[in-house]
Amino acid sequence: MGTLAVFTIAGHAFAAAGSASWIVAAALSVVNALGAASQLVVVVRIDARGVLVRSPIGVPRLRIPLADIAGARVVQVDPVADIGRLGWNTRVAGPQAGVAIRAGEGIRIDRADGTRFVLATDDADGGARVLAAQAAAERDRAMNSA
Repeated sequence: MGTLAVFTIAGHAFAAAGSASWIVAAALSVVNALGAASQLVVVVRIDARGVLVRSPIGVPRLRIPLADIAGARVVQVDPVADIGRLGWNTRVAGPQAGVAIRAGEGIRIDRADGTRFVLATDDADGGARVLAAQAAAERDRAMNSA
């Protein structure tokens, strides 16, 4: 059973108990709302350090360093088919790891270790171009310094 479901059930139990337990129920409702919000919105940053994917409240968060990126390209993302479910799936147990809160255009990141990460995002074309250019520049720097 998910954490949000546990908080929801506990909140209802406290509310049913009456008296001052409404405060606990209200607090659990706030925690529940924040948890749900963290799964419905994703903030993505692509820069010279790599890719950072996080919720608006900062947790969960995933960073893929630029040195770990072999390539990136635009793909059509189907959350269930591509990552095994809608939302965050950073375990490699599914078809591949990824974050997809909707179907549609996204970026597939090919990692240096052979794994893939799929990210459904707006302006996937621009993001993939920036990421591919940054990864190529990082590889050139690594080769020139060796």
